[in-house]
Amino acid sequence: MKKRLFSLLLFLVIWIALPSEGFADNNTILYLTDLGMTIGIPDDYYVLTRDISSSDPALSFLGFTKADCINYLESSNFFLDAVDPNVTTEIVVRMTDNDLPDMNLLPDATIDVLISSISDVYSNNGLSVTSMDYYQHKQAKFIELNINQESDNGNIYGIQYYTIYDYKAISVTLHSYDGHVSDQDKRQARTIIDSIVFDFSPVTPEPAKKTDSFLYTDTETKTNFTVPANWEQGELTKPRNTIDVKFESTDGEAFVLYGSTDFWSQLTASERAGTSRAKFNLSALSHDELKEIASDLGSPYGAYKRETIGGIEYCRLETSYADEPFSIPITVYLTISDGYIYLFQFSGGNAKAHYDDFVQLLNSVSYKANNASSSSSGGNTMIVVLTVFVLILVIACTIIAKSKKRSTPVALSNKNNSAPTHDSDRDSYEISKVVPAREQPTSVDSQCPACGREVSRESKFCPFCGTKLNPKE
Repeated sequence: MKKRLFSLLLFLVIWIALPSEGFADNNTILYLTDLGMTIGIPDDYYVLTRDISSSDPALSFLGFTKADCINYLESSNFFLDAVDPNVTTEIVVRMTDNDLPDMNLLPDATIDVLISSISDVYSNNGLSVTSMDYYQHKQAKFIELNINQESDNGNIYGIQYYTIYDYKAISVTLHSYDGHVSDQDKRQARTIIDSIVFDFSPVTPEPAKKTDSFLYTDTETKTNFTVPANWEQGELTKPRNTIDVKFESTDGEAFVLYGSTDFWSQLTASERAGTSRAKFNLSALSHDELKEIASDLGSPYGAYKRETIGGIEYCRLETSYADEPFSIPITVYLTISDGYIYLFQFSGGNAKAHYDDFVQLLNSVSYKANNASSSSSGGNTMIVVLTVFVLILVIACTIIAKSKKRSTPVALSNKNNSAPTHDSDRDSYEISKVVPAREQPTSVDSQCPACGREVSRESKFCPFCGTKLNPKE
């Protein structure tokens, strides 16, 4: 029996924690001190906990000594393990510490992102996820997952609930060892979840504030666009060479980044021969070159498409930022107008309301010069293959940062001082521009502060590494 139980439970010891369970009519109410919660378990189940009595019948039924039981629970981060008399159904409660105080702080759109990416994490641990959703408990917000895994005893099926509460990642899992999880099993798992009572009230986000739309103008290029209502300008944690500004939705669910680079000023006289700044636009880049850019930015197989919005042609690509165990989707729109490269980036998945705002913003852009396609560049202008600087934000980290500034219940306040803080773009990456070697400048009077090479006094950008030599203040 003990060997069978261990083999059936082995797959549970995975990197992340999952949700808790509750129960129905004839049940025993148990208090889990370390988790700060009570939970209802059916009366006829044999229950192992960390404070189990040495005379508890569950020990003899499962073939454990008290020391074996405690060692087993602690090594697996289990705080409760219960089986029915026929060992056909099992309930497991697991917990690990977490930096985030409460999943209630995560907007539904953010949880949708987590749900869409969590399957890969489970797959890496040998579990298949057949469906995912989220469930609003009276105190906590849970992710609900239906899972299964192959074992020596055949497929093991289960339903799991996962939440973060009081800086604890808590999971409650119901396993079925006699086939698929039945409707009765699902009802029992939901009843167990509903029976949970946490010691402290949940942390809740402040209501999103309402703001009016406003016009943003790039002081260098004079390009402008309208930022939609209920968005506001945020702050970058440090100066960026090619990202000028960050905007965030007032509910913290989505972000937009904008930046521009004067690429024409980086070209040598021979590279400019036969064309003009006004004609240097997106059509200057071939399919293979755009594919290379998309690949360098993380788009799978270099996938991209040309798309026209507001009369302007863009290169649109999808990429993501991996922040284990989740992956944050990113949408990038890139164009070239009057020799400037422009970048717009949306982070927040495809939450319709926010993405529609992003498209509305793109439709409002007024560039310094017309971006109409032109293939008559003339001469042998060097077509430069480059990778545009991209700044990626992690939604959850920003929400964490905001939550640290809010007042929290007394039970949480003693942990706020020790919990790590998060900058809103702490987890961002800069992808430097990649520029082929060019002619050595003829008029030299300074060095690039980044790569140390000699550059012309007229250069606004280093022709070797792309560093902006006169960045905007």
